[in-house]
Amino acid sequence: MNSLVLAIAMQCCVLANQPTSFEQAYRMAVEFDQPLLIVVGAEWCPACLVLKDQVIPQVEQTGALDNVVYFYVDFDRQQSLARKWMKGNMVPQLIRADWQGDRWEYQRYSGTPSPQGVQQFMESPAAVTADLGFSP
Repeated sequence: MNSLVLAIAMQCCVLANQPTSFEQAYRMAVEFDQPLLIVVGAEWCPACLVLKDQVIPQVEQTGALDNVVYFYVDFDRQQSLARKWMKGNMVPQLIRADWQGDRWEYQRYSGTPSPQGVQQFMESPAAVTADLGFSP
């Protein structure tokens, strides 16, 4: 019972700081000069649910996402947005995007990392430059 209460409390902490739309997340990342962590997943994907409901809240508790704008994209409900950021069709995918004034630099991770893996992913600099059709 205690673990269920803790899991719900951790999820609430993540959701309290989570933007409600991609446009809001995008503006926040640019305005506050923070990395944008996009997680693309699906409700039918067990690994996606583990990442969204367990791994990300654990990382949030460590403070590793304090200076990161986090946004979850549901692959089935937001396919157009998901496809702009994804490479291939595998879910879950994590995309770290950094706005560099005139372009996004980003990197991707496919699969379900551990909480430590997410932290390492967020600490490493984005390496690929792309024009994804978004601008502030």
